[in-house]
Amino acid sequence: TAEDVFATKQRIFEVSLDQPKSPSAVSKNDRSADIYDFAMVPSKKAFIFQAVSTTNEEGIYEYELFQYNWEDQKETQLTHLKESVSNPVIGTGSEKVLFMVDRKFAQSKPDYHLYQMDLDGKEVEEISLDF
Repeated sequence: TAEDVFATKQRIFEVSLDQPKSPSAVSKNDRSADIYDFAMVPSKKAFIFQAVSTTNEEGIYEYELFQYNWEDQKETQLTHLKESVSNPVIGTGSEKVLFMVDRKFAQSKPDYHLYQMDLDGKEVEEISLDF
């Protein structure tokens, strides 16, 4: 039904090539918000993903990055930028996460800025794109 469609949350699934009709959720089953862009962390059983953190005073969603470790089932918010954070990519050597921030999210034109941080959410810094 239509209600079922809206009640469904976007999650991340693992699909075995031996049993493709039996996917299993890798993300937290009881997560109340949808998961959007994500990147697997090769050095551990974890992934970094984009999700709504909260809304600002105008009611506009604020997207942040989170990390979920499926071994201990812990979820940690990595960014606290109070903007629209998206497109996580694990950098070469798997020590840094690159991501985009749209400083004009929900406005007529986006204003994207490239950032990087450590896998644990520390050392968040903007990368200058001056050419």
